[in-house]
Amino acid sequence: KDPMSRLVLRNNLLWMLFTLIFPTSIGLGLAIVLDKNIPGKLLFRSIFYLPAILPMVAVGMIWAWIYNPFFGVVNTFLKMVGLASWTHGWLSEAETALPSVMVTSAWKNVGLPMILFLAGLQSIPREMYEAAKIDGAGAFQCFRYITIPSLRETFVIVISLLVVNGLKIFDLVYVMTWGGPGRKTQVLATWMYFNTFIYHNAGYGSAIAWIMTILIMLIAFPYIRIM
Repeated sequence: KDPMSRLVLRNNLLWMLFTLIFPTSIGLGLAIVLDKNIPGKLLFRSIFYLPAILPMVAVGMIWAWIYNPFFGVVNTFLKMVGLASWTHGWLSEAETALPSVMVTSAWKNVGLPMILFLAGLQSIPREMYEAAKIDGAGAFQCFRYITIPSLRETFVIVISLLVVNGLKIFDLVYVMTWGGPGRKTQVLATWMYFNTFIYHNAGYGSAIAWIMTILIMLIAFPYIRIM
């Protein structure tokens, strides 16, 4: 009956969908590039993985400065290239607040899929690619019929971890928007916190916590079985 329950569920579903599509695809692309013999690949691996080891609160504070409407990097860059009309109060406008925080989450979460995919790629025997090329297979066919099937278990691990992390996201929203503007960026974890500790409605907060637990267990059990 609470309209906020539909909003927080929708926000969490959007968050999970965004997290699945972008960090997974970008991480896979980076892993494929960094699996090749290119100069400085060890340095690039470290650079791309660095956001994954930063504390979530620190990431939120850094990106809050980046999105600052007056002296943030995003608006300053848009003004420099003549796109001043595109500037926004990224975290204070209802239309841009949630997408802005999700972009921050994607930047933070690309490193882990990249490392896992890289480990999976390095376990694929090179002879399979050589045999496929002898049979006339192109790069796309090798990717479709060798790389993707060989990374099946890695995909399960990556998707499971990203979905669970997406369901229990709290830090970024709390640091960057505090659920605003007008509760537009509330997700399950923050709405649970607000009800329990801000509004002193512990029963409702506990109910939200149980729903989060059930959703996470539905994902965690298949993951544990596969592992």
